Amino acid sequence: MNLRDRADRLLGSRITPLLLTLCLPLTALATPPAEVAEYGYSENTFSSNFTAKTVDMNRTLNRGYKWYVANIFGKRANTADLKINSNGTVTLLGDDTGATGALMSVANYPGTNDWVGTSFGGGAYIEAVFSYNPAQVEATHKHGWHAYPAFWSLAMEGNIEGTAQWPGQAPGYQHSVEVDFFEADHVNDPTSYGVGMHDWWGIPNKTCSSGLCKISPFPAGIKKPPAGTNFEEFHTYGFLWVPATATKDGFVDAFFDGQRLNYKVSWTKYTNQPPTPEGKSWAFGKTDQEHLFFILGTGTGETFTVKSVNVWQKNTAENMTND
Repeated sequence: MNLRDRADRLLGSRITPLLLTLCLPLTALATPPAEVAEYGYSENTFSSNFTAKTVDMNRTLNRGYKWYVANIFGKRANTADLKINSNGTVTLLGDDTGATGALMSVANYPGTNDWVGTSFGGGAYIEAVFSYNPAQVEATHKHGWHAYPAFWSLAMEGNIEGTAQWPGQAPGYQHSVEVDFFEADHVNDPTSYGVGMHDWWGIPNKTCSSGLCKISPFPAGIKKPPAGTNFEEFHTYGFLWVPATATKDGFVDAFFDGQRLNYKVSWTKYTNQPPTPEGKSWAFGKTDQEHLFFILGTGTGETFTVKSVNVWQKNTAENMTND
C-alpha cells in the first residue's frame, strides 16, 4: 500500500486519543498564549479567515489563496459541501467522495510533484477557532465509521513531493510523521477530543503486513470536559511544536482557549538513525525535518464551522511556500 492508498485509511486508523480537558470559551486570540513566547514564536506567519479571496473555491490552483479544495491521493472533495459564510467563516458539511479532507493549505498540480500554497517547518504554534456539534458526531457514528470534524496535517515530503525515502534504507523504504491537532474521534464521548502523532515507516505491505508500519504515542491521563461546555460556540484549539536540539528534547503540546493542557510527546534530536523508531528516544523526531500542510475536514451530517487559522513562528525561514 503506497501513501496514496493508505491516505483513505488515515482518519480511520487513529490511536486511542488523549481526551483533553476543556475550559471556558474564548474567541480568537490576538496573540499566542504567554507560554509560547519563551520559544520565540512571536511572528504571525499565517493568518486566515475564509472568503472568496482566501479560498480557491473554483479550483483555479492559482497563487494567492490560503486554502485549496482538497484533491489528493486521487480523491476530490465536493465544493457543494463547502459554504463560505458572509462573516468570514466556512462551514464544512462533509461529503461522500472518500476525500481525506475538504480544505488544504496546499494543492498539488495533477500528475506532477509541483504545488501551490504554504506548509510549515522549524516549529510553530498553530491555532484554529471553530465550532461543531458533538451530538451530531455521536448520532452519525452510531451507523458505522466515517470521517469526523478534524484539523490535522501531513508532511509535504511524503505526500506531495514524494521524497519520504529513509536515508540508508532500500529504495521505497519510507518515513514520515502525521500530526493531528484536533479530532472529534471519541464518538462515544464526543465532547472530548483527540490529538496525536503517528510515525509511519517501511516498505508498504512488506516491512509490515498491511500498508506502512506505525507507532503512536499514548500519553498518560484521560481528562474530560466540564459539564455545560457549549461546543456549538467558537473555541480556540492550539498546538505547540518545538523541534529538538543537540541539548534539548523536542516536543508537542496542546492548548484549549489559551490554556495549556499538558499533552506532551517528546523526542531527542533525529539525525536519520536507522529503523525502527519503536522504543527509540528519537521516535517522532522526523517531524523536525518535515514541512506540514494543514487539512480541514468532517463527515457527512457533522457540521464543522471554522472561523480562523493562525500560525506563530520565529520567522518564515523554514517554511515552504509557493503563494
